[in-house]
Amino acid sequence: MILPELISRIRDDARSRIAKRAADGVTEFGFFGSSLGSFILYNCVGREIPELRWGVFNTGGNIARGLWSMPELRDLHTARGWSLPRLEEAWAGLQWPDFGPLAGCRFVFASSRRDQVAPLGDISPYIEPMLRAGADVSVYKLPAISHRTTVIAACGGRRSWSGWCGQPGPPEPAEKRAARDDVYQRRPPRKRGDPVQS
Repeated sequence: MILPELISRIRDDARSRIAKRAADGVTEFGFFGSSLGSFILYNCVGREIPELRWGVFNTGGNIARGLWSMPELRDLHTARGWSLPRLEEAWAGLQWPDFGPLAGCRFVFASSRRDQVAPLGDISPYIEPMLRAGADVSVYKLPAISHRTTVIAACGGRRSWSGWCGQPGPPEPAEKRAARDDVYQRRPPRKRGDPVQS
């Protein structure tokens, strides 16, 4: 299948790039992943690439259901004999990776209630494993009206995300701070299925 191979290749590329930068004296490594890139990076943090200690998941959720919500991709997979339950089963190991220890890591999930592909309300179950592994995880609610505008909205403010993750970055303008919809910190683990706070 394409997705596992894609994730494997990106992991290898990231490890190679990190090794080169580390040889140059760089000691901090983070990321910003959007849509499919967010899911791929979800499968890179922790034991796979422990150097990735902070980053932004620009949208997040169930990869199989997200794909199934896109008619063109759904039709392609249906034509090849796939169903949503089969796809979820095939990708279960990617959907629920074994992170290993994440103590000291800081991550932000950005999403919108109106994102039809990866809605804000569906993020909670995928944060839980990170919290149990010891990560500090925040959720940032974006004022957007679709998956595409959610991705664009977060990309538009990417220069200030390093500060959200606890890394040094440029100061955020006062007007942007005032325009935030709402942000909350997620620290203590909760039971899977509990509603996302709003």
